[in-house]
Amino acid sequence: MSTIEMKKKVVAIAPRDWKGNPFVRLFATAIESQNYKVENFSWKPTKIIFNDIAILHWPNEFFTQKNGTQTIEVLFKILIMIISRKFFSVKFFWVAHNTTPHEMKKSSHLVRRAFISNIDGIIYLSNASKSLVEACYPECTAKRSLVTKHGHYRDVALTPPSLPHLNANRPVEIAYVGLLRQYKGVELLAAAAADPFVNSKIRLKLTGRIVEHALLNVLHTAAAHATNIALDIRENLLTDEEIELAVDESDAIILPYTKIVNSGVALYALSRNRPILAPRMGSLEELQNDVGTRWVHLFEGEISAHSLENFISELKAAPPSKEPPLSIYAWSKIAREISIFIDSF
Repeated sequence: MSTIEMKKKVVAIAPRDWKGNPFVRLFATAIESQNYKVENFSWKPTKIIFNDIAILHWPNEFFTQKNGTQTIEVLFKILIMIISRKFFSVKFFWVAHNTTPHEMKKSSHLVRRAFISNIDGIIYLSNASKSLVEACYPECTAKRSLVTKHGHYRDVALTPPSLPHLNANRPVEIAYVGLLRQYKGVELLAAAAADPFVNSKIRLKLTGRIVEHALLNVLHTAAAHATNIALDIRENLLTDEEIELAVDESDAIILPYTKIVNSGVALYALSRNRPILAPRMGSLEELQNDVGTRWVHLFEGEISAHSLENFISELKAAPPSKEPPLSIYAWSKIAREISIFIDSF
C-alpha cells in the first residue's frame, strides 16, 4: 500500500474534548475509530488548511448578538471558511444540537446565513432537531444532512449500572442532576415536589452547579419549607464520579425542562438504568418510541405535582425489570453513519 493510500484524513473537531461534557469526548473517539486522524479544531488559518474535515459542535458565535469588535471577528471566521473551502477543499460540518444557544439573543440574519451557506453538511441528532432547525433556518433545507442519534454513556461507566430498587414502603427517590439554570425548570420541579398532593410519596434531591444565582434563594426557600427536598448545589462542575453516584442513588431522574431539543442527561440516566420523566418536546418522544414507555415517561406542559404523581404510580405499577434497549444509540453505529456521510462529499 502506498503512502498516499495509507494517509488518514484529518478531522478537526470543535471542541475535541470538554470537561464536564463526556458526549464531546465520546463523539471524537467514535470518529477516530473510523480510521481518521482526529485533532482539536482551531480557527488559525495555518492549521485549518491542513484539515480535510472540520466538525463544529456549538458554533454559538454565528448565532448570537455581538458587539462591533466581535462581529468583525465572526466575519473573519466566515472569510476563513470561504478561503479554506475554495482553495484547500476543507469540508465544514455543523452538528446542530439546537436552534440557538440557550438564553441568548439571536445574531443578525446576514451572519447566520453567511455561516450556514459555508457549511457543507449538517449532522442532526434526531428527526426533531432537523425539523426544528429547518423551520428556524429554511436555508438549511438545501443542505445535505444526516440524521443520526445522540450516543449513550455506557462506554464511560465507572461502575456497572444496576436497576433501581423501588420499595412500596418508602417514598420514591427522584433526582435532578445537572446545571441549575432557569430554562431547565428546577424551580418548577421544587414547587411540584413540595406540593402536599405528592410530597409524602417522593424525596427529591437537586444536585448540580449553579449557573444562575437568582435561583439560589428560590431553591433554598423551597427546601426550607419542604422536608422531602434536599439540595447539593455547587459552584463547580460535578466530577464524573459525583454525577454517576448522584444518578445511581436515585430511583428515577426528572428532566423538568421548559425547552429542550436533544438531551444528554436523558441518555446518561438511561445508561445507568434509571427511568426518566421529561417533557413531551424536542427529541424526547423519539427516545420514548425507541426505548419504551417503561423507561421514558413524558408529561405535557410544565412539570407539576400531578405529573409527578402519575410518574411514580406508573413506576410502581410496572417497575423496570431489565436494562433499557439502547443498541441504536451505540457509538459504533453512530460512528459508521457519520463516516459514510462525511466521506460522501
